[in-house]
Amino acid sequence: MGSVRVKVESESGEEIALGASQTTNKMQSLNFETPSTWHPKVSASWVLTKVNSFSLLRSIYLVLIRGKINFLLPFVPLTIMLHYLPEKHGWIFFFSLLGITPLAERLGYATEQLSFYTGPTVGGLLNATFGNATEMIISMYALKNGMIRVIQLSLLGSILSNMLLVLGCAFFCGGIHHRKVQMFTKETALVNSGLLLMAVMGLLFPAVLHFTHTELHQGKSELSLSRFSSCIMLVAYSCYLFFQLKSQKHLYSPLDEAGYSNEEEDAENIEEAEISRLEALAWLAIFTLLIFVLSGYLVDALQGASESMNVPVAFISVILLPLVGNAAEHASAIMFAVKDKLDITIGVAIGSSTQISMFVIPFCVIVGWFMGESMDLNFQLFETAVLFITVLVVAFMLQLNAVEDPSNYVKVLVIADPQLMDRTSLPLAPKSLALEMAQFYTDLNMRRAYILSMLPFNPVVILFLGDYFDGGVFLSDEDWQDSLSRFKHIFNLNMAQRISNTKVYYLSGNHDIGYAAVNSQKPDVIKRYETEFGARNFKVTLGKVDFIAVDSQTLDGNLQSDLTLATWNFIRNVSKDINSTPRVLLTHIPLYRPDWSPCGPHRSSLIINQTVVLSGHDHDQCTVTHKSKDGPVREQTLGTVSWQQGNLYPSFMLLSAKNSTSNGTTPDDAILTLLCFLPMQTHIFIWYLSLFAITLVFAFLGPANEVLILHKLSALIGCLRNLFNFSSFVNSMKEKNEDDNCEYEEIWDAEGSMHLIKKASKATPKPSDERNSMERGNAVMRSVARKQTTPENDVSIHVESDVKLPTRSNRSKGRMIILRLLRTLRVLSIVAAINVPLYVLLVFKDWIDK
Repeated sequence: MGSVRVKVESESGEEIALGASQTTNKMQSLNFETPSTWHPKVSASWVLTKVNSFSLLRSIYLVLIRGKINFLLPFVPLTIMLHYLPEKHGWIFFFSLLGITPLAERLGYATEQLSFYTGPTVGGLLNATFGNATEMIISMYALKNGMIRVIQLSLLGSILSNMLLVLGCAFFCGGIHHRKVQMFTKETALVNSGLLLMAVMGLLFPAVLHFTHTELHQGKSELSLSRFSSCIMLVAYSCYLFFQLKSQKHLYSPLDEAGYSNEEEDAENIEEAEISRLEALAWLAIFTLLIFVLSGYLVDALQGASESMNVPVAFISVILLPLVGNAAEHASAIMFAVKDKLDITIGVAIGSSTQISMFVIPFCVIVGWFMGESMDLNFQLFETAVLFITVLVVAFMLQLNAVEDPSNYVKVLVIADPQLMDRTSLPLAPKSLALEMAQFYTDLNMRRAYILSMLPFNPVVILFLGDYFDGGVFLSDEDWQDSLSRFKHIFNLNMAQRISNTKVYYLSGNHDIGYAAVNSQKPDVIKRYETEFGARNFKVTLGKVDFIAVDSQTLDGNLQSDLTLATWNFIRNVSKDINSTPRVLLTHIPLYRPDWSPCGPHRSSLIINQTVVLSGHDHDQCTVTHKSKDGPVREQTLGTVSWQQGNLYPSFMLLSAKNSTSNGTTPDDAILTLLCFLPMQTHIFIWYLSLFAITLVFAFLGPANEVLILHKLSALIGCLRNLFNFSSFVNSMKEKNEDDNCEYEEIWDAEGSMHLIKKASKATPKPSDERNSMERGNAVMRSVARKQTTPENDVSIHVESDVKLPTRSNRSKGRMIILRLLRTLRVLSIVAAINVPLYVLLVFKDWIDK
């Protein structure tokens, strides 16, 4: 077998190249045996015949042989043969079910191949349409035979099966395969849920009309209401198709795991169709015809199969028929979920339920109207209630887990005042072990918080609000570069920018460039900062929101200074740009309240017409809404992300900037913020110290021998068991005392044997009891005897007062204390030998892992 690219010369002398791009089935190459003697003048028709015959054989192999449940396909001809045998209703029904199952699955495969040429939205609609071909055909046959109840139960079972079984299995298999959170658009779930609720209303009203006995004409009013509702439902479903395929097509674009449209990723991982468009259409027609034939056999044999197998018709209609009819949806939904295409999965499962409820059921009502059958929407009270509850639960779960189209927002992570420790932070010698350990653990805590708590939100932009190094202004170039490398390692900046193309913006702080009086005297500090972090004043647009960063340190400087003058010129230029775009003002030092006050009064307003102000500097969280002539201004001061800087509750902010704005969008809608708090580190230290103290106390004060510890534990368990059994012990003692104090009768029977019978308490015997007591045969009543108790001997032990117990010497006490200390050290050594290597490995992983 060889891979051949065929070139054929036409009659006009042109060369015709036949390859992968020219074949209708888009194969990568033509794999057929190359003749040993290839004639240069082979006709084009001969080559095309060979190509088409090979394509047909390949298509037959892919469709009829490679399927996983194609071993059931022989039941199709067996059912057709068995249909001509008399009185075989049970076997015909059983073989029809087995034959329809692979046909429905292969119908889904052909639909999937056709979806490669139509796109995901139309592909999902085609899956739902041809997947419901079985239900439609069975319903038409049943309607022709007047089996209206079978139609209602089978369609109801199909809806429930799609919404619960098919969708649940698809989500489960997709989650097991990918082991991640899979995304689907909220708009898709919202539209399908709304249509399902509308369908439930259409089924609910006729049932309510019937069971409340408020219809004017018995049996006719609900039928008229059903036909009118069916027409409305068909029109609504047609509008939904137009909405899905034409007017709002963009709402049905698939999402990636971060919640964004993955069209570029899909373009890189395109899956080629295995069969051509014409072949897919041909197989669709063949399988639909076979399902049409077997469905007729199945409906004809249904009643006889119910009687022969002793199975109710309701069970067959609700359970068995939907399982067979939904085989295509089940296979397609799971397949698309495994491929991480949950939008198509919902389009198949929920879309199929929507199509049955909004199209198949009303269509059956309209067809029954023309056929003279009284097919209505009254599915009885219990069935309608089950459908109503199911739709509510599924709609609630879809709305709860769906994502609002994240492509409309830009996710921004805001971090304030990391302020890495250095030689200026603590009165410790530079490069000392204590300083190195303090730096390492504070850096490790921030790195863990960043990787485990911040990065999982998949931010597109990271925004730092200044104060990166504690002694940034006063550090030498060598120390500054060392702090810079630590800073980049903690926040994984090089990796974030290189792998995920995350954009990072930096705002200058007073610890980075100093206040106006300092930075004007140190131009090298400004140059060093701008070389690494960029401009101090800048404007960037994220989505439809303008972020304006202002160097607040230079605002209180000399107006003739170059730095101060540059900042004010930047503010004036930004203020000239008058538009309705929402703005976020970024300043390191809070400008709307006095320094060092947690929430001070409104002091002054800047020229910039901002909507939100974000600042840091204070290391504490504060949110204040100020009044201005242009509306309220929300000022949010972020706390430091480092617990070492005095804030016991470190925090960071998640901000969403809207990508598109409409006429009704307010600035508050365009900018969404959420302040997130990290775990309190001191609580963690207190918890570990408490456990350490309890371990020491138990190791020191516990029994000196491990065997004694077991004895003590067993004694404690025994005491607890006796405590729980105390109530039963009291009850038993009470019964014993009653037995001791009660009176007994001596009864002699005819054989001369004596029996003691408890005498009844003070209750007066009834006349019937007296008569019964007189009829005891030869029994003779004797005198009444009371059980006497014998006094117990006093066995108490009297201790003489002049007897002295031996006391432990001071030497033995000291020896016991030494032994307990040694045992405590041994316990601590064992604990350290187990935990220290594990802790070192975890620390190494957290610090090194990228």
